[in-house]
Amino acid sequence: MMEEVGEAIREIGTTEVLSRFRSLEDGDIVEKGPGDLVTIADRECERLLSERLRAIRDIPVVGEEATAADGSLLDLVATAEAVWTLDPVDGTSNFVAGDPRFAVMVALVEHGAATAAWVWSPVTGAMLSAERGRGSQLDGAPIIASARSGQPRGIIKRKYMPEPTRSRLADFPESIGTLVPGRKCAAVEYAALIGGEIDFLGYWRTLPWDHAPGGLLAEESGLRVARPDGSPYRPGDGRVGLIAAAHDRWDLVAAEIRSAIDE
Repeated sequence: MMEEVGEAIREIGTTEVLSRFRSLEDGDIVEKGPGDLVTIADRECERLLSERLRAIRDIPVVGEEATAADGSLLDLVATAEAVWTLDPVDGTSNFVAGDPRFAVMVALVEHGAATAAWVWSPVTGAMLSAERGRGSQLDGAPIIASARSGQPRGIIKRKYMPEPTRSRLADFPESIGTLVPGRKCAAVEYAALIGGEIDFLGYWRTLPWDHAPGGLLAEESGLRVARPDGSPYRPGDGRVGLIAAAHDRWDLVAAEIRSAIDE
């Protein structure tokens, strides 16, 4: 199954996403909401890849664009025995701007937990994949999260945080880590964490098509992924807040975020 899904992602991602990179026309881009873009590449990739995923395993597909049209699909992530989650273009704003930092993301969620994940970068061709309990891979080669030296750095995504939590976290203690700008693409941010470019990630909104694949990849690479209170991340539980980091850094970041929430 891992190879079959990976091949489907590469094939459809190439024809429907990569072929349109830096060649979108005005009518190919619309706003779902203020500042929330969707393109013909998002829609066609999701439509065709959903068909292929159902042919591989006939279970519901919870895609970002389908869920935008029918919010009840999101409930299936927690209630169905198994679902696919699909983000046809993670980092759509980057894609529209001609920035190569975007990806196609797929996860298999069974009984509410991610059990397999695929994240493919159309521009580089790199494929990250993971199976629960079997580790993660980059283009078929096993990977373990890289350690960084020097001052810890990380990303805390504050856009969807309520006040005053959002403002409290603006001045993040340098003793815990220096904040660096987000990449406008969860797939790229998780890859940066696994690759050792950054030491921690913090999110508030945790939509399953973004974090089921990224979270499983991070866990299977030896990192800790959990809610700020330490409870496991379950893609369909409807809760907010998620921290991914090396085990020795996770507690420090979580304590700072909990303090900002509780003060």
